[in-house]
Amino acid sequence: MRGEGDKTRWWFAPLLLGAVVACAPQDSTEGSGGSPEERNAAIVARSFYAGDVTMRFPATLPTRAGPLAFDVYAGISAATETRLGIRAFADLRKVQVELPALLTGDIEQRCNQDITLTVSDVAADGTQVIVRGEVLARLYTCRRRDTPDERRGIRLISQRVEAVAVAAAQVEGDCIAFTLDDLQLDPSGLIGGIADLIGVTARIRTAVLEGAEDLLEENPVCPDLPPSLQSLAPRYTDGGTREIEGGGMGAALVGSVDASASTLIELLAVVQERGIVEGQQ
Repeated sequence: MRGEGDKTRWWFAPLLLGAVVACAPQDSTEGSGGSPEERNAAIVARSFYAGDVTMRFPATLPTRAGPLAFDVYAGISAATETRLGIRAFADLRKVQVELPALLTGDIEQRCNQDITLTVSDVAADGTQVIVRGEVLARLYTCRRRDTPDERRGIRLISQRVEAVAVAAAQVEGDCIAFTLDDLQLDPSGLIGGIADLIGVTARIRTAVLEGAEDLLEENPVCPDLPPSLQSLAPRYTDGGTREIEGGGMGAALVGSVDASASTLIELLAVVQERGIVEGQQ
C-alpha cells in the first residue's frame, strides 16, 4: 500500500516534469526537410512517443565524417512509485539523407584487391533498414604479398555486383545498435559466373560483412536527454528500428526514468532557476 508521500509523488513527478519541459524550446512536430520528399513530409506518429508529458529535442550522431543531427521525441508517464515510463523515438530521416554518401567508399584496399561500395538508397521497411548499392571488386597479381616489399602487378579481373543489405536494431544499454542481418549479392553475366567460380563473390561478401560490422559498432544511436533532464537517468529495456511513413528511418526505445525524491529536488531546482517559481532569499 502506498503512503501519502508516494501518492503525492505519483502525480507530482509528471506535473513537475511538465513545468520543466514547458519552458524548454520546442520545435514543430513536422517531419524534417530533405530528400526524398515523400520520406520527410510525414509527421512522426504520436504513438511512437505517447505520454502524459511529451517533448522534442535535438541530438547528434557521431560519424567518421562528423556529427549528424537528428530529432528525438519523448513521452513520459507515471509508472511506479520511483520510476516514470518513457517512450523515446529518434527521427533519423536527416541522417538517412546523408547515409548513401557516408557509406560509399573503399571497403578494402590490399595489394591483390580493391573492393569499393557505392550506396544508392537507404530506406526503412517496417522494423528493418534496406540498403541498396553496388560493389566493384578489382583483383590484381601481387608479388611478395604480405611483406614490406610487396608490389601490385597486372589487373586480373573486375566485377560489379548488385548488393542489398538488411539491417535491424536492438537496445544495447541506453542506445540503439544496428546489426547486419542479411546480405544479398547478385553477380551478373558471364564474368559474374566466372567471379563465382574463382571466389571473387565470396571475397566481396567477406569484405562487406567485416566493413559493415566495424561501421555499425562505431555508430550506435544514443538519444541523450537535454542537460536539464539528465537526472532522470533513463533505462531502456526494449526498442528497435521503426519506419516513418514512406520509408523514413526511425528508432524506438521503451523504458523508464528515475522519479526518486532526489531527482524531484533536482527538477525543482531547474524550475526555480528558470523562474517558474520564486526562491526564498
